[in-house]
Amino acid sequence: PDVESLDSRDTAARIRFYNEILERVRSLPGVEAASFADFVPSGGGRRQTTIGVENYTQRADEDMDVLNGVVASDYFKTMGMTLIAGREFTDQDKDGAARTVIVNEALARRYLSGQNALGKYLTIGGDTATTRFEIVGVVKDANAYIFQKDAEPFFYRPMMQERNPAMTLHVRSQGEPMALLPSLRNAVDALGQNVVLRDAQPLSEVLNESLLMLRVVSTLTALFGVLALSLALVGVFSVVNYSTSRRTREIGIRLALGARRADIMSMIMKEGLFIVGAGVVVGLLLAFASGRLISSLMFAGAGSDVLVYAVVALLQIGIAMLACFVPAYKATRVELTDALRHE
Repeated sequence: PDVESLDSRDTAARIRFYNEILERVRSLPGVEAASFADFVPSGGGRRQTTIGVENYTQRADEDMDVLNGVVASDYFKTMGMTLIAGREFTDQDKDGAARTVIVNEALARRYLSGQNALGKYLTIGGDTATTRFEIVGVVKDANAYIFQKDAEPFFYRPMMQERNPAMTLHVRSQGEPMALLPSLRNAVDALGQNVVLRDAQPLSEVLNESLLMLRVVSTLTALFGVLALSLALVGVFSVVNYSTSRRTREIGIRLALGARRADIMSMIMKEGLFIVGAGVVVGLLLAFASGRLISSLMFAGAGSDVLVYAVVALLQIGIAMLACFVPAYKATRVELTDALRHE
């Protein structure tokens, strides 16, 4: 939930109040961990800031803007994120102390490849920045936006070193998250401050809301895809069926000359398979080419699902074979004289 203050507070008073909330919330039954952040995963609040990195030379025209956010102590524990080096923020990362940051793996790989990130320094704010921020931890990558294919460089700043931060309370519970809401409200109310909790909801709902439009678009795309596939299958069946049925007289002549019905059936099926197979091969090549274009415009490898291609190709071949088999079977079962008279 967001913590909304109904009066103005200076930075020190606000941070003290946040810490009091955390102390009370963490002591509640059913709470595993709690922290503050000024952003929500796959939601709003993150910002991009120009940085400089110790011993890193910026390439010509390289964009040094990096996503970042402000968090309180125990944030990574609360979010279930793995700290792979260094430490989390603690009470020692306070106003007046040495400035610190925690970076993700993507930032360490990009700007500090092959080096130990701990103890290195960032400058924040562009070429004119003079304050240095020591890297005290490296955390495992987590996508800033759920629909990103790869994690982007990201760094975290400690809440206690920021001026007048507006924060969102994050709570990790042992059971149903919303069951804790009354206890959370009571814990905040017990502090006797003119403050309310608003917009409280499980993280799963936040993620679902962020994906709502994408799900609508993907559902509509899937429906149109199924419609197009159905029309294509009906078209293939109709064309091949008509083409094969037009060969009834030819089949009668072959039977009159002594051809076996099984041989005629096999011939028609092979001819149909060759034609449809050639069309499927061309279609797959075009699908892969267009899929690469789609993948470059979307995320998570969209447009390159080999299984979907294989299923559609087999479905097309199956329908085409059925379209060949039905009229060929009928033609080989008619009386010879009727087949010869067929126009």
